[in-house]
Amino acid sequence: MDNSDVDSNYTSEDESEYSFGNSSQHSTYRNEDDEHQSNRTPSDVWEYMDKVTDPENPKCKICNKGFSAKSSTTTLRNHIKKYHKHIHREANQTTLKFKSNITSFYDKEKNSEFVKLLIKWIVIDMLPFSLVDSIYFIEFIQKLNPKFKCPGRTTLKNEVMSEFNSRRERIIDFVKNIPGRCSITTDIWSSIKNEAFIGVTIHFITNEWKLKHFTLEVLRITGSHTGNAIYEILNKLLEDFDLKQKVISVTTDNGSNMIVACRLLKNDFDAQTPALDFIHSRCICHILNLAVNAGLKYIENLIKKLRKIVKSIRRTQLYLEELERLAIAANHTFKHPILDVKTRWNSTFLIAERVLTLKEDLSIIKSRHQPLQDIWLNEREWEKIEHLVNLLSQFHIATTELSTQTYPTIAYARVVLLGLLVDLNENRNYNYPLSEVLLAIRNKIQEYWVHIDKMTHVPAFFDPRYKTIAYKNLEINEILEPIRNNFPDSALSNLPSNNSTSIFVQRLSSVRQQRNANTDELLKYWESADASFDIEPLSWWHAHSTEYPILSKMAQNYLSVQASSVPCEQLFSLAGNVVSKKRNRLDKDTTRACLCLRSWMIEGIE
Repeated sequence: MDNSDVDSNYTSEDESEYSFGNSSQHSTYRNEDDEHQSNRTPSDVWEYMDKVTDPENPKCKICNKGFSAKSSTTTLRNHIKKYHKHIHREANQTTLKFKSNITSFYDKEKNSEFVKLLIKWIVIDMLPFSLVDSIYFIEFIQKLNPKFKCPGRTTLKNEVMSEFNSRRERIIDFVKNIPGRCSITTDIWSSIKNEAFIGVTIHFITNEWKLKHFTLEVLRITGSHTGNAIYEILNKLLEDFDLKQKVISVTTDNGSNMIVACRLLKNDFDAQTPALDFIHSRCICHILNLAVNAGLKYIENLIKKLRKIVKSIRRTQLYLEELERLAIAANHTFKHPILDVKTRWNSTFLIAERVLTLKEDLSIIKSRHQPLQDIWLNEREWEKIEHLVNLLSQFHIATTELSTQTYPTIAYARVVLLGLLVDLNENRNYNYPLSEVLLAIRNKIQEYWVHIDKMTHVPAFFDPRYKTIAYKNLEINEILEPIRNNFPDSALSNLPSNNSTSIFVQRLSSVRQQRNANTDELLKYWESADASFDIEPLSWWHAHSTEYPILSKMAQNYLSVQASSVPCEQLFSLAGNVVSKKRNRLDKDTTRACLCLRSWMIEGIE
């Protein structure tokens, strides 16, 4: 069969848009009819056909075979396919390579997105890197997307470190642009590998008057945890983040090493910014815990008896089953008796409160079992437990409310301590069953009051709800003078120019005007009615920032001060999950990266 016989089997009805080789040269061989076919891609078969020499009789460039002008591209393509197979094969390979490059680029981009999401999941949920080596995880991922190339644990770890380093550079730029000043909290934690880390969280108020926070840094600390060692670490960290001129407060526990470190920091800050008093804020929750523990020493034997009852019930399956049946019969939720943990705040309150809740059911069980009767409390002792729960409940509430980092707490801390002292003074009488406990708690709070008063005096003034109730037995001048002393310096560089007036006269006049303006704003705020207790202080300042332009800037600074070091302690409670029994091979750099990244991701700090 000759070429003409084959070619005559195809008509224009068979025209196809099949892609054939490199399309970049199509335009050279389009005929007039093609020009009128909008949005049509010309067939690349014309690369091998000559229709320029004789448009009415196009010829194959390879064998000079002639075709009718009405021949379809399908006819021409089949000619190439049958008689010039090597050309057809090369053209297809070019097309496939082009498509492969596009697909490869697309898959690479998609794969990168998937890896970032995988990192986010691993970091936020604190999962082990070895998860990606699980054959079942790999099988699951392949079922979801066969094209996804899941990284192994080593690659994943490297990706995490890369993401951390990249974000950290952006964090350094971010904190430089924080409006006003900021506060930090710090604490030290030891991992399951007995490695010590020092963590720092940062807190600030945005121009939209939102209190924000995130983990600033987690660093390995070696050697003795002396005040000087902690100071050196914190000082370098603040220099690295360029925060020496921005930090207004550091909140820590009451450890002597932290006190020394913050004293050294304060010396630095006071020398650099003498107009702004740097605050070492001692954790109020720690102080409350110290006070409670001081009181509990007077009823140690009673607490031991209570603990013995709880231990007996918890380790006896028969007692627990009976307790559960009684709860079900009364249509109550079954609650296990709990044990206290000496290192955990409020744990003595919680064990006593739970026992009182279960006392009626426990009494029924006790009546059936002699071992419980032998260790049961007498009526006088139960009365003391009831008083203890009543007394400690307010400390539990205070600790819980002051442990937040989502709203300002420093002013409320002052109000809480003053309120507790009022209650402790009013309740103390010779007939009170826990008079020694109460007196010891009160004395411990008063022992720390000199520090509490100093660190909360200025910040508390800027909570419009408490400004007149937070200063018990103080004269107006005693209240306002520390505020005046912390007013920002006058900007002499912005003085109006007046050639006829001495520059010295201008300065004195400007300072006087500024002081008058400051005093007017200060007194206006002081004499205004306190805001309602249900008002959110940051929302109040947002609404009144124009009315109080100077004070609102100060409020933005001071209301970021944290009343407790709980934010940093919460960081390290999470760290126990990051460096756990399943992840105990994490090195210090990976631990640091995971803890910081988790906070940055959750808080949306890019």
